[in-house]
Amino acid sequence: MSAQKATAAATAVADKSPLAPTPTAGPSAAPVSSVGQSAAPVELALLAGQFVTPARRTAMERALTLARSGQEIALTSLAGSSPAMLLAGLVASPAAASPALCPQGKPALVVADSPDDAGYLYNDLVKILGDRAVLIFPSGYRRDIKYGQTDPPQQILRTETLNHWTTDPELRFVVSCPEALAEKVASRKVLSDKTITFTVGSEIDLDA
Repeated sequence: MSAQKATAAATAVADKSPLAPTPTAGPSAAPVSSVGQSAAPVELALLAGQFVTPARRTAMERALTLARSGQEIALTSLAGSSPAMLLAGLVASPAAASPALCPQGKPALVVADSPDDAGYLYNDLVKILGDRAVLIFPSGYRRDIKYGQTDPPQQILRTETLNHWTTDPELRFVVSCPEALAEKVASRKVLSDKTITFTVGSEIDLDA
């Protein structure tokens, strides 16, 4: 078989293949995407909502109810970002937010195994839900509390999280770790007395 006949035969087979796109004519024809072209960005919150199927939602709400009653619950086979997808899917839609996860609209506290795991989970949840719905409650020390080396930026994050914890209606999750929760925090009264609120255009007396 000559090269020209082989090329013609291959073209005929490709035209008859069910996987081959049907050519369309005219300027209004939609472009056919091919392998290697970037697809349209997927809305992560919508994807998280689809990740939590009705069966998964029911199982998760039952597990949370049992956990609140004092029983130990273990969720297995959650790899990579699937824990964040599962948690975000339960609150991705305000109308479908799980009351078992966030009772009375209060944020849920998610405790990771370590500061690094807390950081990864926090970043995943922020990517899905946005930074208004997720805050992190880190340790206020650089290495370990036993070394006594405070970390001012981390302490600012702790204070900001405490201020939003019970007053921000958009907050859905507070991510932390055992080391951070073991540290003492200021009482609500002390925190309120030491907080200064600034508004645009206001004048503040620094000597007061």
